[in-house]
Amino acid sequence: MTHSELLTCFHLIFTVDRIETGWAVVEWWGTTATTDVELTLFPSKPDEGERWVVHLRSKSSETGSVDPHSRTYRSARGSLVLPPEHPASALHTTDIRMSRIPDFNSIGGNQS
Repeated sequence: MTHSELLTCFHLIFTVDRIETGWAVVEWWGTTATTDVELTLFPSKPDEGERWVVHLRSKSSETGSVDPHSRTYRSARGSLVLPPEHPASALHTTDIRMSRIPDFNSIGGNQS
């Protein structure tokens, strides 16, 4: 196996704190850090209070990149600022995908 065959993937969870013009301000899970995510990166319109997961994968083709100093991911689709001191900042060429995390209490009712 060569180095080019290895895949690095990070899953980062955040809650949408508020929506501003063109941006969502998000709070990253496990920290109180808030950063900005451009709305164009979301596959559908986010709402305040929703939880989402960001899938960051290393790619051999140029889809986007992370600036390690500003922790900002940039691609043709948009940009997001990663939480402080996250190892995803070490990825140079990346692909990003975002998914909404379902609110299981609203699907089946509170099971407690």
